[in-house]
Amino acid sequence: MHRKTKFLCVVIFLLSGFTALGQKPQISVETIVAVYREKNLWIQNPALDNSVGFTIQQIWINGKKVSDYLSSSGIEIDLKRIGLVPGERFELQIKYCSDKPFKVLNPEVLGL
Repeated sequence: MHRKTKFLCVVIFLLSGFTALGQKPQISVETIVAVYREKNLWIQNPALDNSVGFTIQQIWINGKKVSDYLSSSGIEIDLKRIGLVPGERFELQIKYCSDKPFKVLNPEVLGL
């Protein structure tokens, strides 16, 4: 292989690596319509691969941001404290990095 060809291959390899490092994660929003069943909601929140932060970015209930404490592998949401009454329908929206999905640990609480 010629010297110029080798140099060009090295440059292309390095540039492709820097591009991959600089990519932002894909963000998704999942919406769940549920019924309040008088229990707190628990959500598993995996750490991102780069070890900087967790998958969940924001959580809303009925359009209101409900938690600023998302830097944990487990999130508890006290639905009663939000003002829901038993049997009331509500909309839960979770903004997260789609390559690391969250998991609702007690889906029966959502009354689905």
